[in-house]
Amino acid sequence: MDNISIIIPAYNCEKTIGNLIESIIYQLWDNDELIIIDDGSTDQTFNIISSFNDPRIKKIRCKNSGPANARNLGIDSIEKKGYIWFIDADDQIDANAIDLIHKNLIYNKDIICYGYLKKTKINGNIKECNKILFNNNIDNGDIIIEEMLDKQLYNILWNKIIKYSFLIKNNLKFKNVPLIEDVSFVNDMIKLKPALMAFKSMIYVYNIDLNCKQTVSTKFYPERLDMAIKLNKEYCEIYNLFQLSKGTYNRINTIFLLDIYLSLIQFYQNDTFNQNKLNDNINYIIRSDYIHKKIKFAKPTSKGAVFIKYLIYFKFKALLKLFLHYKSEI
Repeated sequence: MDNISIIIPAYNCEKTIGNLIESIIYQLWDNDELIIIDDGSTDQTFNIISSFNDPRIKKIRCKNSGPANARNLGIDSIEKKGYIWFIDADDQIDANAIDLIHKNLIYNKDIICYGYLKKTKINGNIKECNKILFNNNIDNGDIIIEEMLDKQLYNILWNKIIKYSFLIKNNLKFKNVPLIEDVSFVNDMIKLKPALMAFKSMIYVYNIDLNCKQTVSTKFYPERLDMAIKLNKEYCEIYNLFQLSKGTYNRINTIFLLDIYLSLIQFYQNDTFNQNKLNDNINYIIRSDYIHKKIKFAKPTSKGAVFIKYLIYFKFKALLKLFLHYKSEI
């Protein structure tokens, strides 16, 4: 029977890594392996990792170079070469996740997809919990991709169990790009039209701490607008490749609109506010034919997102800046 190799890049995660490792080794089968790459942590992360003596755990330490390099080191360190599960060090896995994954490896797919629980915290308290699930168990790749894009199931890595031989045969590695190295990796896989299967089951708990400024959702990236445009182009490539529905195309461009809004509002929320860079981004957004063409198809549901869409579409630059300032203050 195929084994599972779990790969965890770890950087300054002393508060979460111990509990995560304990929850994983409790579930691991004898032939599985857990590969943890300490990416140059400056806290007690590596000491905590080192305190575990289970023979199924492989511990690697490297200079800080980002999660893409850490994951690539993990792939290169795999010995058992069955399936790979990438996990983030500040999240959790479901209590029956590994047994469930093993059960479904018999289908021999290139990628097996699952749902997850999205848990949002603020000031240490849980603000909301949302289950993001497939509607049914699905054995049709086109339907799976469409449902992943329609929901929040596509642009994440940790809900996908990936066959080792599929990665190696296609020479797939993580690109060292800011913010979207995992999304870019998912796109590279999906473009190859892998054999897919999806299950309605939940295997993962995705933790979002709104007080933490170092997560992908909250960390300030000056280049976030460039990344949003790049992602939209890649999503549209997937849309054309698989000839997906018009509703999915609208969803892709709704995500694009929200990414544009996030790229702007974070300038106001950043401690090192850069007015010139913000003005450059606003001017580009207002003048860009590409952005105008795409957001025309966006179908936002919140009043704020609808307002942003029409401020951009009708090129109301002054009102857009005023609205962003107002939203950053509330």
